[in-house]
Amino acid sequence: MRKINILLFPFGTEIANEVVRSLLHSKYFNLIYASSDRTLDDECDEYINFLPFIDHADFFSDMQDLIRLREIEYIIPAHDDVAYKLSILENELDAVVVGQCERINQIVRFKNRTYEELREVVLVPEVLVNVSSGDFPVFVKPIVGQGSLNALRLDSIDDYRYFFERHDVSQFLVMEYLSGIEYTIDCFSRNGEVLYFGARTREKIRNGIAVKSRFVEDGNLTSEIQCIAEKISSKLGMDGLWFFQLKEAVDGRLKLLEIASRVSGTMILNRIRGVNFVEIGIYHKMGLPVDVVWNDISILVSRKNDFHFKHNISFDHLYIDFDDVLMLSGDLINTNLMRVIFHAKNCNKKVTLITKNNNRRLADFLHKFGILYVFNEIIHLDKNQEKASFMREGGVLIDDSFSERQKAISNGHVALGLDAVELLLF
Repeated sequence: MRKINILLFPFGTEIANEVVRSLLHSKYFNLIYASSDRTLDDECDEYINFLPFIDHADFFSDMQDLIRLREIEYIIPAHDDVAYKLSILENELDAVVVGQCERINQIVRFKNRTYEELREVVLVPEVLVNVSSGDFPVFVKPIVGQGSLNALRLDSIDDYRYFFERHDVSQFLVMEYLSGIEYTIDCFSRNGEVLYFGARTREKIRNGIAVKSRFVEDGNLTSEIQCIAEKISSKLGMDGLWFFQLKEAVDGRLKLLEIASRVSGTMILNRIRGVNFVEIGIYHKMGLPVDVVWNDISILVSRKNDFHFKHNISFDHLYIDFDDVLMLSGDLINTNLMRVIFHAKNCNKKVTLITKNNNRRLADFLHKFGILYVFNEIIHLDKNQEKASFMREGGVLIDDSFSERQKAISNGHVALGLDAVELLLF
């Protein structure tokens, strides 16, 4: 089967990161990246494509040109505004948008329309028109917004006046403050029927994205959330991937916060469970039958910051020390270093194990982990020999010894400690 070209736009968002991870190892789909953010030029490789912002007059024509040039068949939006805009343009584009239709996006992109449409179906927050001192605390959020930008709790009438001296009140909803636990529910529907829902906690939030989350395991709560998901999906006619958020009111009842028609930033929790929303979303758009199966397991995800590097290191030979580098204390293998070794071999680099360990412990360790033949060469040194003397030109040494690294650098090589090996994965 030929690979299908999928455009991810905009590249560089947390949502885009989840899409990349979802399709990274796919043998059927080829991801093509596009962004409107020119500052990414220094961070990304030369294959990123740049498009105007979606409100620019040339956006549609430039998007069409890119679709034709790169033979793109499907587009995955990685931002709420993009999902909304592309749903409007989809019938004119020469590619299929993986998301909800224009009618649904017209509802879910605007919080006031969402509440009006679903008020008779599920519980929604009380929207306050005439705010008095007895209403506080209240919560304000943009009618059109994403993440936590300009969404905050106001505790007094003075806070209220201060905020709206600086913001246009017509662009915001002022709502009752929901003080309880917040949940995100990642869903996949077919013609309004929910095929799968994954309800998860939002225990730690950064920029509106849950960076610590786990599946809801309380049976009664899960049943209540499922009922809400089915009502929303049926009412709106959801078709494909989507998610929504709930929060407990003071009395413990769950109320709808918002709905989105795109991939969520922490859908990874479901993907690790076995449900790859991006993949099945594409298959669904292709018209293929989709079945959703998952592992019934408990998972907690805690998201950390990732680092990406660009460097000017050019090398042909990678030299690896053994004690406390490849073999860690307790006779454990360094799995992070093994990633670096195999990445180097994928790039046709020569990998040499260079060590002053000359007892049976080395051979036993290599045989135990089945890695004897991973190395192109194994060099045994005596205690007086320097590793730099045995390194070929264009070599990189990974060693825990400062003196060995110092001598290697003095001889014109690159030398890294274990705290810097991630550099060689890029």
